[in-house]
Amino acid sequence: MHLRMRRFDKIEAMVLPHCDLSIRGEDVDVRGKTASEHMNGISSKQCKMIYSPATFRMLINDVEFELEGDKLESFFDCEMTNKTILLDATTLGFVEILYCLRFLSAKRHNSTNILYIEPGQYLPHSSGNVLDRRDFQLSEEFTGFSPILGSVLMLREGVDACGVFFLGYEGQRLDQVLETFQMINTKSCFVVFGVPEYSPGWTMNAFANNIRILKERRTSVQYCAADNPRSVFEKLEKIYQTLHPPQRMFVVPLGTKPHGIGVALFAALRKDVGIIYDHPTRHKGRTDDIGKCHVYQLSFT
Repeated sequence: MHLRMRRFDKIEAMVLPHCDLSIRGEDVDVRGKTASEHMNGISSKQCKMIYSPATFRMLINDVEFELEGDKLESFFDCEMTNKTILLDATTLGFVEILYCLRFLSAKRHNSTNILYIEPGQYLPHSSGNVLDRRDFQLSEEFTGFSPILGSVLMLREGVDACGVFFLGYEGQRLDQVLETFQMINTKSCFVVFGVPEYSPGWTMNAFANNIRILKERRTSVQYCAADNPRSVFEKLEKIYQTLHPPQRMFVVPLGTKPHGIGVALFAALRKDVGIIYDHPTRHKGRTDDIGKCHVYQLSFT
């Protein structure tokens, strides 16, 4: 797997080659609209992909596909094989990115670009209370920890499992994971923050919103740049290589979208690694303005 990363301070400076197929998710803020408009001008064909954790189905251009059925595989095979692909990670969710990368890695695809646009700023909590200054309206709700087919690890008492948690602003998500999966031994786990962050001071929000749980648990703290999926992949691979059978590994991607891309890349190639994910419904208008733009050029050959 080869990954080249490019960063542009302004979208006007971003250079993306024409592609055969662009894949995007739901627009919920100005970043999503900007990304979709940009992709429409450089792609021969576009499709919209949305995963439903309630039905375990993928909605692609208003057509439902079962995840384990031949029809989804046939769609990928027809639309993505030997094509130049552009994935918009700004709007796509983690599961959609994971399934696309699984297929592309299995086919040893050699021409994929992933676009991600940083937020200019996150919208603060609407209460206006000074005590809520580190709370942001990022998610409407969390569907819950329904399994991602192909990335399931059965956690139970007596199973030696090493977990890696990538954390963001929403501290309640980590709290909910540990409450739901009480058999997790946090002494065998790592938490990862996005350092350096997108913008100076943003990491303090993530620290502050997770600090209570971290104080209660003896967990190793690690760091990866917030915009760097390669560093995420390398860190996960390094941890994976330290495992001793029958020890297993699971990953919890609750942090930045580039961290999620790195986790999806790793899980696409390491099929014995489990994923715990809470499938958030993103808040509309969750961010304002746009920040730096990233293009991740990916080849599995």
